[in-house]
Amino acid sequence: MHKNGPALFLALLALLLTLGLGAAGYFLWTGQQTLNNDIAQTSTALRILDSTIKSELKGLEELRAEQQALRAATQEMRTSMEKSHDFSTASDAEYLMRIASHRLLLEQDVSTAITVLEEANQRLGETADPALLEARQQLIDEITQLKAIPQPDIAGASLTLNSLQNQVERWTPLGSQTKAPTASLPRETQNFWSGAWAELKSLVVIRRTGQAVLPLASPDQRFFLRHNLRLALETARLALLRRDTKTLHMNLSTARDWLARYFEQDAAAKAAQDTIARLEKMDLAPPLPDISPSLKTLHAWLARNGGAIAHPAAPAVQGEAQGKSPP
Repeated sequence: MHKNGPALFLALLALLLTLGLGAAGYFLWTGQQTLNNDIAQTSTALRILDSTIKSELKGLEELRAEQQALRAATQEMRTSMEKSHDFSTASDAEYLMRIASHRLLLEQDVSTAITVLEEANQRLGETADPALLEARQQLIDEITQLKAIPQPDIAGASLTLNSLQNQVERWTPLGSQTKAPTASLPRETQNFWSGAWAELKSLVVIRRTGQAVLPLASPDQRFFLRHNLRLALETARLALLRRDTKTLHMNLSTARDWLARYFEQDAAAKAAQDTIARLEKMDLAPPLPDISPSLKTLHAWLARNGGAIAHPAAPAVQGEAQGKSPP
């Protein structure tokens, strides 16, 4: 019994070692299988993740492309709206400049032309296209030239002529103080003296400033003299309002000549002659500058940009203009 004890112990120990090694191998194999499965699952998950990332990156690229396209469309629409606004504003300015040209060339109305051109300049100042700066510079130069033209006081001169008309009755015609023969004489004597007086009036003259002047003793003559003088002054006033310098000067010269020849040269008459002489110096049609360059430049710009309003990217803007919300 004692002799077989070590052998049995060794056999048991070998058996235990074998069983232990088998169990360890089994557990090792089982762990390896589990690890392989985990690795396979991880690889599958990584492939899925990689595919997902690639898909997300593709989506981001598409989104970036869409954003760029949207940005380009927005910029295009903004540019279209700016061009449309510039075109509309420039068209308004051109219309005003045409009105100013009409007032200046046909009616010699410098003041109104300046006012209208300044409004056109303000409209052009609201545009954003640098190409319009040339037309605006020309426009400002033309306004400056117009402001340098002396402006006659039409209203003041008209009031002065009206005042002169009201003073006609105060001026004394020559011969107003001449008395005819008395009525106490017999009728035959009166008739004789009346005839003689008529003959005498046709012969007697008074010379002033080297001109022959007939004394106007007849009330009818004085009436028509004053009437014609008023008519000359009124015609001069109408010519003034029409800015007709030639007619103005002609009628003023006639009125001043009549006043000097047929009226007593008292203080009132001389003051009236001085006033008329000052009015004769008025120039209602001074040389005017050419204001067409700015209009021509602006017209050329409108011709080049006439399609800006019908820009393809403007449907949304048109919808808002009609009171509808854009889609």
